[in-house]
Order: sequence, then C-alpha cells, then structure tokens
Amino acid sequence: MSVASTHDAHHPPPEPWWPHHPEWQRVVSEVNRLGLETGYEHAATLSGRGQRVGPISSGERHTVVVADEARTWLTRPGAELAICHNHPAHPGEVPNELSPSDFVLLGCAGVRSIHMVSSYEPDGYSIARRVVDVDAATWQAAVRLARDIAWSLTTSDETCAYHVAHGLEHLDHQRVLVRLLDRVGLVDWTSRFDGATADLERQHGAFFDGLAERGADEFVRRLEAASVSLPTSVSAVLSIA
Repeated sequence: MSVASTHDAHHPPPEPWWPHHPEWQRVVSEVNRLGLETGYEHAATLSGRGQRVGPISSGERHTVVVADEARTWLTRPGAELAICHNHPAHPGEVPNELSPSDFVLLGCAGVRSIHMVSSYEPDGYSIARRVVDVDAATWQAAVRLARDIAWSLTTSDETCAYHVAHGLEHLDHQRVLVRLLDRVGLVDWTSRFDGATADLERQHGAFFDGLAERGADEFVRRLEAASVSLPTSVSAVLSIA
C-alpha cells in the first residue's frame, strides 16, 4: 500500500506472502488462542523461510516480548525475521493497530516484518514490512517523529470534532502512524480484517488517510529540520511522498 518504496540491490527476495504460508497460519491460530485465554500479547518468530525460531512467547496486555531463543537473531542482518503477535481486544472491539513499540522492534537489523492479528477477527492481519535498511538510532528517531505527528493529528480540535460528529469514543493514533510510515516509504503495509476493524475502516478509513497525508508532509519537513541522515534512496522517497 506504499505510495513509494525502495528496494536496495542487496536485499534478498521478499519473504513468502505470509497469510498463505502454512506455518504462518498455524502460529496465528496458536497466538490467537493464547490471546483469548490470557488477554495478553503473545508472539511467534518465523525465519525468512517460514521456520519457527524459538517457542511462542508471552508478554503483557500491550507489550510484545520476543522469545529468548530468538533474541540473538534480532540484530543479525539478513535474518529476515517475521514477528507475528496478537493485539488483545474484547468481542466487537477494534484492536489497536501496530504500535510505536512494534515499529521500534521492526527496526532491528534481523527483523524484516511485524505482523498483528486479533483473536476476534481470526482471518485478519496487519503486516508492516521494512523496506529500507538504516541504523537503529536513525530508525528509532524516524518512528518517534512519526508517532508524535500522528498523536498530534489525532488529538487536534478538528479530529475531536470528527469524533463527536460520528459518535466515536476515540481515534487510535496508531491507525494514522502506520499509514504515515507507509506513505513516506519506510514500510510496506498490508491490512485485511473482516469484523469490527473492517467496519471502522469502511466508515472512517478515508479520514485516517487524509490525516496521514498531512502527517507525511510534516514528517518530511521536520526530519530535514532535525538533520536526520537517511540513505539517498530513502531521501528520494521522502522528497516525493
């Protein structure tokens, strides 16, 4: 769903299309089952070839924890790990989108994609694939900036008025964050849900898109003002986002 993306020559081919991968389907089923039983986040780590790396790990309600057996792989360039975890929710409730902490994890050299699933929408997923390689400090600076912009946009007077007009209790800033990072070409984002999330997106997705578009423009200006150094290929994407 990226407006623009870059693919450096040294990147290996993209990983399998995960929702069709048998092992991915198995870990999603297990992660969702555990999420229902505990109300916490659980995470499975897959190699770029679809093999499990360590057992499924348990975190907290809003914290993903990678299994100890997979931790040594996080900093290995070329490991191409996919980390699949659930976001807890109640029946009929929309789970939060991929979070800032999820995106920080995505910045590890050995991680290529981060996946979010929901126990109450078992056929759904939100997958962000990192399409650029930058050092961890630069990546984290970019994620923090995008997070701050997304938060500012979703707590503005304009957005609060939208809440009231449409009867919304709140607007998850992470829905703007993932769109912003996708729009500027730092991640390639794909999402599919068929329950409460799908209803929300049908009704309000265009509004989220509009906020992300404005946020992308601000992201470029503030990144340049902060003198954050990015590879030439990324800078080119940002200049046309």
